[in-house]
Amino acid sequence: MFAVRHQPDIILLDIRMPGGDGYQVLRRLKRSARTLAIPVVVVSGSLDERAPARCHRLGADAFISKPLDIDLLEATMEAVLGLGPPPPGVHMDGAPEDEAANDPTDR
Repeated sequence: MFAVRHQPDIILLDIRMPGGDGYQVLRRLKRSARTLAIPVVVVSGSLDERAPARCHRLGADAFISKPLDIDLLEATMEAVLGLGPPPPGVHMDGAPEDEAANDPTDR
């Protein structure tokens, strides 16, 4: 896995990827001792209202909806890296859980 070899400071991840599943990638990143501590910001155009909560349960540090605002992305990355306050309108880690907490697709 790229993240194991290169140990990036932060990972930007989309849920929908050609030939892949962002949920599975996130799950793998957060289950590996070598990538567990790397912050993950999910950037997605998913219309599923449960997506932010599901991503947080799987270990994402933040969730930003598309279309992407570059200033919001920058502020979110700074917050995740501990360099600034959380921006308004972004689902950050520790956000309240919703009914998706029992979503069996997370397992």
